[in-house]
Amino acid sequence: MSELGQFLKEKRNEKKMPIETLQEKTKIRKRYIQAIENGEYHILPGPFYTRAFIKSYAEAIGLKGDDIIEQFESELPAIPKNPADSPIPPRKTKNVRARSPKVGKWASRIVLYLFLLVIAFILYLAIVHYMGGDDGEAVDPGSGDGPIGHGEPGELDPSEEDQASEPDPDETGSPEEDDAQQSSENELKPEWVHVETSGQNLTYAFRHADQFELTIQANVGDVWVRLSDLDADTMIDQPTIEEGDERTWDLSDKRNIKIRFGHLRGKKILINGTAVDLSEVEDDLQSHNIIIQYEPLEESS
Repeated sequence: MSELGQFLKEKRNEKKMPIETLQEKTKIRKRYIQAIENGEYHILPGPFYTRAFIKSYAEAIGLKGDDIIEQFESELPAIPKNPADSPIPPRKTKNVRARSPKVGKWASRIVLYLFLLVIAFILYLAIVHYMGGDDGEAVDPGSGDGPIGHGEPGELDPSEEDQASEPDPDETGSPEEDDAQQSSENELKPEWVHVETSGQNLTYAFRHADQFELTIQANVGDVWVRLSDLDADTMIDQPTIEEGDERTWDLSDKRNIKIRFGHLRGKKILINGTAVDLSEVEDDLQSHNIIIQYEPLEESS
């Protein structure tokens, strides 16, 4: 048994905390806890996990994890110089504002209005040509050559005036239909957008949704996750998700979160029950941080 393992085991016994309770509290498997106490670090997934598990163990029994790591550093396995296990660099943020969807909506309306004006102009030219006869000249309504009714030359019959003043029911819709169409045009749908890649940070935006539920599944092997709130600069959770299991967090009150992965051979990320597209870095997620900027529906409208 190593000095570190003996020390942690004594402190755990002083707290009268069984291994099962420690396992439930830290989400670390029982056999990993026993490996730490016996100094059998080769059983753990790797140097990165060794330090993470020891830190969680120490904090669960009331010790300062960073101090324990520093005190027994010489006993721990060295971390290889690998980008996947290198320290997380300081967070770099960049204010990226996507073009508002309202700009695209107004541009579409302008194109529609221009198209209608062109159609109206063509109809006007056709009417002028038809009314002007073969020589192309418009007919004077007072000349007696225009449409004849029961009154004076050039005047419309009263029945024809009534027909002309009544709108065509096929050309106008009901107010309810107009309101429904306008509401459909203004409706915003949830979207998942890759904003930028900066160093080890992959930034995505999740917009126009009234809730934000994050689910991480472990389909092949265990998946270690660290979930942080960037605005509050605090850690939300740091579980190890066992193979075949999943964890879900309701992050509707957060705006900027960061996900750091350890082992993830078979991970899957879902937002509001739908898998997200991470194809840009599918084979190299372990050396990246996933940053999600959440913009709720009420802030988008």
